[in-house]
Amino acid sequence: MQWKSLPEQTYIDEARGTTKVIWLGRLSAIETGADRIPVQVVTENDLLSLFKIIGLRTRQCSIDSYDQWEKFEESCHLVRYKNGKFWQDEDAENYALTEFAVEKENDPEFIRNGEFNRHIIITGYDTQRDKRLIIDGIDRSTILTNERRKRHRVPTATIYECYGSTVDRIFPCDFSHF
Repeated sequence: MQWKSLPEQTYIDEARGTTKVIWLGRLSAIETGADRIPVQVVTENDLLSLFKIIGLRTRQCSIDSYDQWEKFEESCHLVRYKNGKFWQDEDAENYALTEFAVEKENDPEFIRNGEFNRHIIITGYDTQRDKRLIIDGIDRSTILTNERRKRHRVPTATIYECYGSTVDRIFPCDFSHF
């Protein structure tokens, strides 16, 4: 896989628009009757500053072959947990993408019906622990992993990744189980 630089702002915008996990950049909403008022936990400028202060960087790569996807999938863990656990459970254990894909191999929700609407997968990579966590794109990654194993289609995706030894400060809940 060939990684190249990605502007931090691009990563933040993509992650903010799609992720449901708890992270410092998460957008939330306050409901007042019929209205939903968006609320930022941390502003974009604060996030950009924090990325610089704690030494996080961002990068991207494109995957367009069986071998590239296999290398990527083997390095990934999910923000889904074994045995029905959640991040709040002290004994929760993150699924590896490959084992989750095996469990979902015949699940109709994880079989592709047409083309994906998005080809971007958002990850965080802890360089100290050597752990990569898929933040957004778990379903697509699971489908691509099973298609690769069956040689149905050549997997294609673009990975946007935030990385460094302090990535757990941005995604505290899901990196806490490594």
